Order: sequence, then C-alpha cells, then structure tokens
Amino acid sequence: MGSKSLCKSILKGLFRAIILTLILIVLLTIVMFFKEISPKTLNIILTIIICFSIVYGSIVATIKNGKNGWLVGLILGGIYFLIIFAFSSILLKNNLMSGGLVFINLIIFTITGMLSGMLAINM
Repeated sequence: MGSKSLCKSILKGLFRAIILTLILIVLLTIVMFFKEISPKTLNIILTIIICFSIVYGSIVATIKNGKNGWLVGLILGGIYFLIIFAFSSILLKNNLMSGGLVFINLIIFTITGMLSGMLAINM
C-alpha cells in the first residue's frame, strides 16, 4: 500500500510539473516572439523553468504522500530529468542537454526535487 501511494503521489506531482513547464514555455515563446534571446540565455531560462516546475511538482507530490519528502522529491526530479533528456535527445537533437550539461542537469534537477520535498514535508 505504501509504494502504491508513493507512485500515485509522484505521478500527480509529475503531471502538474509537466503542465506548469508547458505553460511557462508558452509564455517564454510569446516573449521570444517580441524579443530576441541568445541561445545561452535561453538555456539558463529553460533550466530555471524546469527547476521551478520540479519544485512545484515535488511540493504537490510530497503533500499528497505525507512523508518521505526527500525521497519523493528525489524520485520526481530524477524522472523529470529522464523525461527532459529523452525529449531533448529525440526531438531537439540533444540541444538542451548537450555535452557536460547532462550530468550537471541531473544533479541540479534531483537536488532541487529533494530539497523541495524536504521543504514540503515541513509545511
């Protein structure tokens, strides 16, 4: 029963994180329509959007699960990384996660998720 609840809460948090990412990327696209953004700045903005979404998803998942915030956030951040990595590799020809950024993004996303889960358990 415990692992079923954990999986269900992670999926709910993951779904909300993906929805938030899509909304923020649409807003970014609108901004880019009016203002040119360099590729380096764009990568930074996309990383911030993804981290913000992981924070939101981890908080939602941890509140739904009610315990083990660090574990819920760590798993959510890792799964989200895999989704972004697969999307980036297949559809964007590895644009977002090129070279040494893969490992750095993995660390950033999982630590962000873990810390967000720890924060949510104390809310």
